[in-house]
Amino acid sequence: ILAQGSGLEASSTPDSHLKSSAAMAARQRLAVLHGHVVEPPAPRQCGRSSPSASPQPTAAAGLNSSYDFIVVGAGSAGCVVASRLSEDPNVSVLLIEAGGNNQTFAVRSPFLTCPQLQNSEKDWAFRTVPQERTDGRVSCWPRGKTLGGSSSINYMLYVRGDRRNYDQWAKELGCIGWSYDEVLPFFLKSENYVSSVGELGFHGKGGPLQVTHMQDGNFKTKEVSERFVESCVAAGLPVNHDYNGASQEGASLSQVTVKDATRCDTASAYLFQNGAVKRPNLTVLTDHTATRLVFQGSRATGVCLRQASQNSCTPEIVVRARGEIVVCAGTVGTPWLLMLSGVGPAAHIREHGIELVADLPVGENLQDHLFVPTMFPCKPGKEALFFHDKSPKDIIRLLGEYVLGRGMAAFPWVTSLAFFRSWRRGTSAPRYGRTGPSPTSAGPRRMASPSCRPSSCRTPEALSS
Repeated sequence: ILAQGSGLEASSTPDSHLKSSAAMAARQRLAVLHGHVVEPPAPRQCGRSSPSASPQPTAAAGLNSSYDFIVVGAGSAGCVVASRLSEDPNVSVLLIEAGGNNQTFAVRSPFLTCPQLQNSEKDWAFRTVPQERTDGRVSCWPRGKTLGGSSSINYMLYVRGDRRNYDQWAKELGCIGWSYDEVLPFFLKSENYVSSVGELGFHGKGGPLQVTHMQDGNFKTKEVSERFVESCVAAGLPVNHDYNGASQEGASLSQVTVKDATRCDTASAYLFQNGAVKRPNLTVLTDHTATRLVFQGSRATGVCLRQASQNSCTPEIVVRARGEIVVCAGTVGTPWLLMLSGVGPAAHIREHGIELVADLPVGENLQDHLFVPTMFPCKPGKEALFFHDKSPKDIIRLLGEYVLGRGMAAFPWVTSLAFFRSWRRGTSAPRYGRTGPSPTSAGPRRMASPSCRPSSCRTPEALSS
């Protein structure tokens, strides 16, 4: 997809005969079944050069040789950055995404296809190297490879995180401007919170990202979800209907990013629904991978690209930035791109024969958590399954609910959760888990090879016991 100004739509269905908002929402859901894809033109390439080489102009149809701003990665952050920058009509913005369009039924359905997105073509499908502290296990590490990034393949839970993490970044790690009180106004600005369940001052109205509370929903497994919360209370946890409020600790039904029974990912919210993709100063280039940054001295001046269908032997094209380059390639992609560009730990950069631009601790201090599913039986008469089998009757019913925007098809799979304190043996400081005491990971990210696609996430000794 190469969208510049217009021509990229979620639907081509006329809506003159659809007057009510309910009918409009149904039309949009039906349109997702079809999608709309504009194929990218074949670019003209220029030869590969070192990170410090001057960029050469590209003559690719529909793509300029330079832009004021280049945003690498159209994921959870990149879509927001590109949308906000392009609000100024006097600047030109190029948004680059390695994956394709996300305005498809598979992505937009909260329930029907969500479990199939991970390890699909919409997922980079990373794998860790064997982890010493998990008995040599190799873990799946899903990262979105489509417009919207991981917000297009996740389970749509809206969880900001504990305020103490933000405050620690600001006070102890020198991340100026990242304390919770400083970032909260931006959460509120981005949000359109439609539930009556929530704490005053912690939620916004009128923002692009719609957030719904499942407490307000009517879905098949709501009773067993409420029983989960009651069980947490019986175990000593508090009820906290707004874990994005003053405190995160407690059990609750989920807050989710769903709008009109469709996924509200960042591409939908910040590119399509607000009309940003139609702006003449915003170019959205999909199916192109940024292979490295071009530097002149210590200043990044351009981005090398390669079409996704081309192999690593194909010469790159280079697009120049007149102003700034914003790298939003994600937890794995950003350090990978920087290290391929010569920015990172000097010894590691030289190990792969890459010209060093800056010796910086890129890829250090990785933190993540493990997902460990467990199964429990439910008492007779209590509905714990979304549907018992995949009979034609069930499938037709679910499709009908999806089109009408109601029932189970209007909500994602994770219906309730809990945040609680756990203690590691030999320590006195509390640690927080989500729905269970899961160990966290902390360690460096390293390139397994200097290829143009990171085939694995190399995190030696990353997982704590």
